[in-house]
Amino acid sequence: MMNSELRAPIVVFCFNRLDTLILLFDSLINCSEAIDTEVFIYVDGPRNNLDKNIQSEIVNVLCKYEKYFLNFSLILREKNLGLRTSLIRGVSDILIKYECVIVIEDDLILSNNFIDYMNESLSFYKNNTEISGISAYSNFIEHKTTSTNYFHIRPCSWGWATWRDRWVKIDWDYKPKSLFEYIKLWFLCKPVGDDIFRMFRYHLTHKINSWAISWTIHSINNNLKTSYPFDTKVQNVGFGDEATHCKNDNPFVSKFIAIQEKNYKLLNSVVLNRNIITKYNSYFSNFNKLYFKIKKFFSH
Repeated sequence: MMNSELRAPIVVFCFNRLDTLILLFDSLINCSEAIDTEVFIYVDGPRNNLDKNIQSEIVNVLCKYEKYFLNFSLILREKNLGLRTSLIRGVSDILIKYECVIVIEDDLILSNNFIDYMNESLSFYKNNTEISGISAYSNFIEHKTTSTNYFHIRPCSWGWATWRDRWVKIDWDYKPKSLFEYIKLWFLCKPVGDDIFRMFRYHLTHKINSWAISWTIHSINNNLKTSYPFDTKVQNVGFGDEATHCKNDNPFVSKFIAIQEKNYKLLNSVVLNRNIITKYNSYFSNFNKLYFKIKKFFSH
């Protein structure tokens, strides 16, 4: 277990989801390391009067959790920036002071070893610049390995961590400078998931406004890896009509266990396991997307 002085701060990004935010913080305070952890909460600005009323209630509820942490800072945005801008600015601000950071959003439930695992991983891979970040989430992957984790080029935004020296190198405004570079990127994206290049095209044409796709493209272009746990440390409960970005049902399968042991066997060598990568990518395949739509259609 890491010395409390070395624990990374946790940054929470939220907007107007009080129900899921309560679930998040109830699970966060169940981590025994919470009392030695600094927490920074960014509340994006309201879009209308309804948001203002909800956010007033959110602030009142959040203040009740202050006693459970080493330090508790609430940052209220005056204007609605959207998640991309709010997150990039917020993480960048925190990393001016701290060398690393753990980031979560308001639609997650955490395991009891979430803080411990993320800090252990940050410490273990601190000097390995081949690794861009640590993911707390994983889809269910059947495997026969004895290790705690595996690697993928694709990052994940459902609970993650990174270091200052990796974050500052991301070009958030990246666009291919030529047709050749555009085609090359298309080839590089194929082994990472059928959806990646499609989302990047949507980002370039402003159909989506995602910070995560920029991070993903940066990782692909620089052949960087993300460490994933076989036992997911988070469960995403943010899908549904009230969500800002994910209004459909959750198409991903994970086996979340709230109570987990704090005993890890992290890989020393950064090697991509083709079998595991194939299983992981299957969740993002065009076939799986079609299958999920058909299954949902006949379930109604």
